[in-house]
Amino acid sequence: MYAVAEEINLESFGVTHTSRSFFDPQVGALYLPPPIKFSEVPQQELSKVLEQDLAHILSEKELMLNGFNEDELFIERSFDDLTQALRFVRKVCRNLDIENRAYSLDIQEKLRLFDSLVHSQKKLTCRFEVLSGDSCKKFHVDSVNSRMICTYAGPGTQIQKVGDSEVRTLPSGSSLIVKGTNFPDFNSVVLHRSPPIANTGFKRLLFIADV
Repeated sequence: MYAVAEEINLESFGVTHTSRSFFDPQVGALYLPPPIKFSEVPQQELSKVLEQDLAHILSEKELMLNGFNEDELFIERSFDDLTQALRFVRKVCRNLDIENRAYSLDIQEKLRLFDSLVHSQKKLTCRFEVLSGDSCKKFHVDSVNSRMICTYAGPGTQIQKVGDSEVRTLPSGSSLIVKGTNFPDFNSVVLHRSPPIANTGFKRLLFIADV
């Protein structure tokens, strides 16, 4: 159903595969491939996650937001340092009962990389999402310094180079670190969006970090 970019050189989209090239003005994002032996969270397990009573880890705002749609989940926190963010990741993965699939370790490893690249004393915002609809239908650039999008179930993020019509869907298990409009000397190179999944029966499990 979805064409994936596992075998495609994404440099033609302005996306690099190496962190040392991330600050090149002609590069708009860094692609991180799925971990070795990756197995995405089965769709039926996402349904079980949504059935859990997670009130003990949700804020009052999150309880309200999640109450509007029983098919989705939203958990977000902001932190002043990486240590606090890593503790949050471990706690949420444990409460969602997905840590035994090594997702917690993968998120923590990628979050350390993200922090080393772009944090620089900025507040680090992390969130977990389970989505069943089209959250971002249009290709866009985020109004942040940088954003990391990790997909652990369902189709991955879609990308499109500025001025081009070709679209690529990244594989489940992959991550994308994209520059936002607040990135120093920002140059619009690559756009991204959530893949259209409304009315397909698919759900997506995401971890997202912003600075």
